[in-house]
Amino acid sequence: MRDVATAHLLAMTAPEAVGKRFICNAECYWCQEIAFILEKHFADRGYRIPTRLLPDFFLRLFALFDGTLRRVVPTLGQKIELSSERLRNTLDWQPRPVEESIVDTAESLIEHGLTADG
Repeated sequence: MRDVATAHLLAMTAPEAVGKRFICNAECYWCQEIAFILEKHFADRGYRIPTRLLPDFFLRLFALFDGTLRRVVPTLGQKIELSSERLRNTLDWQPRPVEESIVDTAESLIEHGLTADG
């Protein structure tokens, strides 16, 4: 959110942003990659972070009974890459490292009691 807020401020105050749309994206990570980052930073504090990968065929099977999962099935295995090149070049926007953002988000969730353990 901090990077998005910074991008909004830059876009509101820079004349070269007028009439342009910007994608605010650093990198795309698979859920399992995020889980490994969380495990690295939080497992020693007693948080159990699942890192095992659920095979696609299980998700397809569960989707037969769950409409929410059914919407995900067509995109299984697809990594969507977005480019924030325009934002970086036009407004000199630099995102925080992804690992820092993931850890800070988790810390905030813990602080506010919004975890499965809390």
